[in-house]
Amino acid sequence: LLNVNWPVEKTWLTAPPAKWDGEPPKVIFARSSHYQDSRFPWQAIVARFGSDAAFIGLEAEHEKFCAECGQVDWLETVNLLQVAQAIAQCKVFIGNQSCPLAIAEGLKKPIVQETWSQAKNCIFNRPEFLADCYQFKRVAAFVEECLRKREPVEKRAAMPAASAAHPPIAEQSRW
Repeated sequence: LLNVNWPVEKTWLTAPPAKWDGEPPKVIFARSSHYQDSRFPWQAIVARFGSDAAFIGLEAEHEKFCAECGQVDWLETVNLLQVAQAIAQCKVFIGNQSCPLAIAEGLKKPIVQETWSQAKNCIFNRPEFLADCYQFKRVAAFVEECLRKREPVEKRAAMPAASAAHPPIAEQSRW
């Protein structure tokens, strides 16, 4: 339609560093009410990585996620800039076909996608994008590898000392 030839591995979105009250979460979870697949191993993922994770999304989505998948901290964001900042500073994004997934893809973060079998329309062919996978061992190996990797020096942001929980992004300005 537009005849745009953008390399799949090239970042097309950036986000300025956020000011955190503590260390940002290593893993970001997001799960909208649409495009869910009951075969995706969310409970095992939360059990293994939940202590290093935070959920982004609406409060009602967070409550439903915790009830169905296990307890995880909610990272309250008030706009998509804050969503992008949270995703930009994590090591891996895990979520379904949603706006946060599109942001994670634009930032070229490592992604594990809960792929809805009825519409496999958001799969990107790159090494750090795991989609259509329902085997926890494979998902866990992918996430663990992402957590071991260090960001290139130019991508690292100085962070304050870690805190017990992942508090909301500090107030930056009125957007």
